[in-house]
Amino acid sequence: MTEPPEKSIETDYGEIRYHRTVNSNRPCEILFIHGLGADKKWFSEQYPGYGMSRYAWIVPDLLGFGESAKPDIPGAYTMAGPADLVLKILLEKKVRSLAILAHPIGGPVAACLMEKIALETDIRVHALFYLEGNLDENDAYLSGKFAAYSYNEYQAVFQRRLGSLKETDPDLYRETKAIGPLPFWASSVDLVRVSKSGELLPRIIRHPHISLCFVFGNLNKGRFTSEALVTNAGLAVEYIPDAGHMMYLDAPQAFWPMVFSKTDEVIQAHTEMS
Repeated sequence: MTEPPEKSIETDYGEIRYHRTVNSNRPCEILFIHGLGADKKWFSEQYPGYGMSRYAWIVPDLLGFGESAKPDIPGAYTMAGPADLVLKILLEKKVRSLAILAHPIGGPVAACLMEKIALETDIRVHALFYLEGNLDENDAYLSGKFAAYSYNEYQAVFQRRLGSLKETDPDLYRETKAIGPLPFWASSVDLVRVSKSGELLPRIIRHPHISLCFVFGNLNKGRFTSEALVTNAGLAVEYIPDAGHMMYLDAPQAFWPMVFSKTDEVIQAHTEMS
């Protein structure tokens, strides 16, 4: 199977790169919003092997990461900024039916995106899979450490980390160096801000027509305070066996069947209600 097609879109901040596949038999598309420091490259590696062609996909590199533009503008890296740019892709591609997979920092981005979709479009969001995404400040582990520094201080920390990675992980060294310190720091500052607000979960559950599933790696069970928040609220929780934080990489053989099964159920239920 050939690699999934790669597309790009021009924005005021520069080019956003993304994978996009289509499936005329499945009008619902799946949008994957990656976490801090991650990107879209996993998609072309997993796409051939886990039945992922059954859906259409949009998998972007968020601004500052992967092959997307890296503007020297701190305000470009708020949670609302990536949501605006993802929405631009959805509108350009005339997406009408959507399920969202949001991993850590992608969770708050998805919260912003769902609000924009509801206010500005007729796109139907069927489901949100919240993949160990931030819901409160206690879960902002890495981002909290980054945000505790001023930018000048963090630049020095970043350079020390690069020095360590150069010796221990040359591939990650090259990827991290290409991103640079600003996207990590500025994204972390805004992520901590919205995590502290206590507003994320209420913002997510105010969309009653969207089916919610909060997903955790089984190896992290009991670690995140957001897990307690959602279970106490009686919301749906799934645990991926033999997986940690990077569940879709740790246990794809369990993760993807769960996503597809639940997405199929939700779409069928919405179809019967229409």
